[in-house]
Amino acid sequence: MNFWPGRTFTDFEDLTKQAIIWRNQTANVREHRSHRRVVRLVFEAEEKPKLLGLNPVFYDTDEVFSRQVPPDFHLLYETNRYSVPWTLVGLVVTVRVNDQEIKVYYHEKFICSQPRSYLKNKVFTTEGHRAGLLERKPGATRESWQIGFVKNLGPQMAKYVELIRQGPRSLKYELNRLVALTTVYGEQVVLAACAECLASGVVGVDNLEIFLKRSHHPSVTRLQPEPIQFESEKLNRVHPAVDLRKYDAILFEVEDQLRGASQENSDGVRGANLGWLNRAEAEVLGDGPKDGSAVDEGARSAGDPEALAEMASDGAGGAENADDPSPDPVSEV
Repeated sequence: MNFWPGRTFTDFEDLTKQAIIWRNQTANVREHRSHRRVVRLVFEAEEKPKLLGLNPVFYDTDEVFSRQVPPDFHLLYETNRYSVPWTLVGLVVTVRVNDQEIKVYYHEKFICSQPRSYLKNKVFTTEGHRAGLLERKPGATRESWQIGFVKNLGPQMAKYVELIRQGPRSLKYELNRLVALTTVYGEQVVLAACAECLASGVVGVDNLEIFLKRSHHPSVTRLQPEPIQFESEKLNRVHPAVDLRKYDAILFEVEDQLRGASQENSDGVRGANLGWLNRAEAEVLGDGPKDGSAVDEGARSAGDPEALAEMASDGAGGAENADDPSPDPVSEV
């Protein structure tokens, strides 16, 4: 009853097919040892009705990158080379790779795909990708055959080419892009878009490409699918996006408050130190007021001539008393 004993397979795909057959014909039709019921019947009766439908938009796991189509119109991926239409030479395309195939897009427009190979140093060429290449004359220049190709699309395209020739635009660039857009979107679509642009008085392959992108852009449903709906309303609730700017405002406000508080503390400490120095100086020079509001004698004397003279006489008297050996009667008392 086990799947693995004696099992042989050629590759992972063959193993997957054998596992599906074993699951449907062996595992799900037997009686389960735990609940003694057939697995398939329990699933169909109890579990399957409660399952939700799959999301129509699958989770994107493709490897995505951009490549410019080289002159040999083969894109290199993991040592292998895969062909694309030769008319896309020089165009930058988008490549999406999964485990089974390689897809080539021009913006959102699908161009072609090829099966992915896990071999090394192989070249895979699709015959349709070089159709028309061998019919070109060996001596013909690229510009000459492009003019003939574009004019053969219709009379509107011939008129378009003549307008391009008379204007300042590069004819080579315009023809290259026109041939590439014809390969991507199709001849009839490009011809109709060119006719509408000419009716509006607009020329230029860039304007034509913008018109084609707008007309063939994927629908909004594919780009932004609806979220999955659950039975619980709490799970269906969409939370609004958080605006972090209000948290930045709170952070800046707190920083401003802390900066202001530190400034006030530094000013208070500086004022207290100055007050203490003034009181200490007043005590050294003489008794100051009882309330501690001492006057800075040095500051007063700096602007008072009489005070300066008094301080000079006191200094001289002090020097004479220092030379006189007689005792001071006041000190004796």
